[in-house]
Amino acid sequence: MICRGIALPALVLTIVTCVACDRAQRGMQVSAQGDLQTIAATVEQFRASKGTLPSPDSLRKILGQRAERDPWGNAYAYVVYQRQEGEHFVIVCLGADGKLDVASPELYLNSKETTVAYQYSRDIVVVDGSFVQNAGK
Repeated sequence: MICRGIALPALVLTIVTCVACDRAQRGMQVSAQGDLQTIAATVEQFRASKGTLPSPDSLRKILGQRAERDPWGNAYAYVVYQRQEGEHFVIVCLGADGKLDVASPELYLNSKETTVAYQYSRDIVVVDGSFVQNAGK
C-alpha cells in the first residue's frame, strides 16, 4: 500500500516535469525563430541600401550582441553564397543539439518549406529572407 502511495505522486511529478521541459524547449524554438526573422530583416535592409549582402563580420557589427547566440547558447550561422543568378544568404539556428542537420548550409538553398515544431534538435533555417525550415506557430 505504501508503494502505491509513493508511485502515483512520482508518476504525476514525472509527467508535470516532462510537460514543463517541453514547453521550455518550445519557447526556445519560438524565440530562435523570432531572432532569425530579425536577422533576416536586417540582412534585407542592408541589401536594399547597399546593393549587396553584408559579410558575416559586417552583420555581426550591425547586430552587436543582440542576436549572436540562439536560446541554447549556439552561434547562429550566416553564410553568403555567390551563384550565377546572384547572391543568396542562409541563416541557421542549429537547434538544441548544436549540430547542423546537413553537410553544408548551402544544401538549404534548394529546400522546400518544412515545419520542425517540437523537434528541438532540428535546424531552423532562413534562405533569402524566407523560412525553409521553421518552428511552426
